[in-house]
Amino acid sequence: MKNAHLNNPHNSGSLQPRGYGIRDVDPCKRIMRLAYFDHAGLASIEQEPITVAVAILVDPDREWKKVEASRDQLLNLFHLEPDTEIHAHELFPYPEAQPFLKQHIGILATHQLPMFYGAVDRRLFRQDFPNLPPNEQDRDVKLLSFMYAVQMLDLWLQLYHPDEVAICIPNEEQYRRQKQKQSFIQAAVAYYRKLEPDEECKLNNIVEAPFFVDSAVSIGVQLADNCVYMLKRYLSGKPNMEDYMHLIQPLVIASYCYKDAEPYFRDKQCPPPVRLSN
Repeated sequence: MKNAHLNNPHNSGSLQPRGYGIRDVDPCKRIMRLAYFDHAGLASIEQEPITVAVAILVDPDREWKKVEASRDQLLNLFHLEPDTEIHAHELFPYPEAQPFLKQHIGILATHQLPMFYGAVDRRLFRQDFPNLPPNEQDRDVKLLSFMYAVQMLDLWLQLYHPDEVAICIPNEEQYRRQKQKQSFIQAAVAYYRKLEPDEECKLNNIVEAPFFVDSAVSIGVQLADNCVYMLKRYLSGKPNMEDYMHLIQPLVIASYCYKDAEPYFRDKQCPPPVRLSN
């Protein structure tokens, strides 16, 4: 990735045709990754005690066509229409849907797509802020989960892929339901981007404006939807999540949960200290 310029025919004098990948066409161009976001966990606190936001990272030049082909093959295998919209919360209650859901999430494992998440224990948050009205508690919990996921994604890019940037792609439908001027992910990105350059939480590798899409036409958002639903159930202590977490857990690159001492990083190299907004 970092040595793409070594294969540049303009450097080597080669007369062979150049490839079409970003790294071959323009070795000086920053790589733009797609970060598909979704969240879950704002029903009753008894039913959903954990709120989670997930980001799935895709390199559109190297990975997208492969992901799309895997999805098309899976839909064909189960005799589903190509435009079938897949949402885990609709399918999970049906035992006969489990094989399909596992293979759908398995697309991420097949292509080793990095995953990042932020989570908030709503019961713990309520104990810390008992005077906040319930609707404001839910608002802040959701915002925090997005802030953690966005920051983990940016920190990983800064540490391991500083030449790359990502654009956040959340579900447009959820934004329409919020009935406020700014979406939660917009607020999270805006907060971290306005910090001073020398502050630890400053975003450096996230594009300033999210790009909202309808989940009905976005494979990436639907995959994020599947994963965040399973993570929410797992972190809430729901049973029968082992098979799903066997697929998801190895893909989690970085995560942070409310009031944890430090973020989780899968890589053995420890990240620098980071201040998170609890």
